[in-house]
Amino acid sequence: MKSFEIVGTSGLPITFDFHFGNQKQKGPVIIFLHGFKGFKDWGHWPLLAKELSDVDFHVLRMNFSHNGVTPQTPNNFSDLEAFGNNTFSIEAQDVQDVLNFIENEQSLSSHIDFNQINLLAHSRGGAIALVTANEDPRVSRVATLSGVGNLVRYSEKELAYWKDKGVCHIMNGRTQQEMPLYFSLAQDYLDNEKRFAPHLTVQNIKQPYLIIHAEKDETVLLSEAEKLNELGTTSQLVVIENANHSFGGGHPFSDSSLPLATQKSVFHLIDFFKS
Repeated sequence: MKSFEIVGTSGLPITFDFHFGNQKQKGPVIIFLHGFKGFKDWGHWPLLAKELSDVDFHVLRMNFSHNGVTPQTPNNFSDLEAFGNNTFSIEAQDVQDVLNFIENEQSLSSHIDFNQINLLAHSRGGAIALVTANEDPRVSRVATLSGVGNLVRYSEKELAYWKDKGVCHIMNGRTQQEMPLYFSLAQDYLDNEKRFAPHLTVQNIKQPYLIIHAEKDETVLLSEAEKLNELGTTSQLVVIENANHSFGGGHPFSDSSLPLATQKSVFHLIDFFKS
C-alpha cells in the first residue's frame, strides 16, 4: 500500500491510500468512496480494501477533502469548519481530481488498466458514485453498499428553518460532537437537483450497476434501494440478510477478519467486478 496527499480543486488536501493488487500486469482499480460522517480509515474499510486487493484488484480508498478529518488527524473530525462547508459539488470534483491524478502519476498509471475503472461507495458516497459514472466515461462499473436514494433528507419546514439560520447542527453519536452543516449544502443540491438526485441520475447510468443493500438498514431504508433498482436500466439488486447499515462494522474495528455481512458483500463484489 502507498499513501498520497494531493491538493484538490477546493484548496483542501485529498488523501488516499492505494492498495496494489497481486497482478503483475496492468489491472483494474476500484475507487472506494466513503459516506456521510465517514472517512477512508473508518472501521473495516481498510480491511475490505485489502480483501479486494488480495484477489487482483487495485483498490484506492479516498477521503473527500471536506469530510472533517485532516492528514494530521485521519481518524478524528478536527476540522468541523470544512465539514460544515462541504457540498456535493465539492465531493464530485474531489473524485475528478483523484482520477486525473492517477492518470498522470507514473507510479500508479503504469499499474492501472484504465479501461477498468470501477467505483465502490457506501451510503451517501453512492450518490457521488452515480454522478461520476453519469458524467465520466472513464468509469466502467459502479457498486454501492447501502447507497442513498435521497440526498437532502429534510422536510420543507426543516429546510426553511435551516435557510433562515444559515446552519444546522447534527450530533455525532460516536464522538458526541455537534457537527455544523451550512445551508450551502442544501443550496448546492437545490440548484443542481437534476445532476445530484439519485432517482434521476440512475436512469442515465449506462455502466453495469450493482446495488448491495442491508436488509435491516436503520439509516437508509431498503425501499430506497428497491426504487433505484426499479428506475435503473443497468442495475441489479442484492439484499444482504440481517445486515445493518455498516454491514457489521464499526469504528474502531480491531478484528482480523471482515464481519459476516461484509464478507457476503465481498463475494458479490468480486463476481460483479470480474464479470
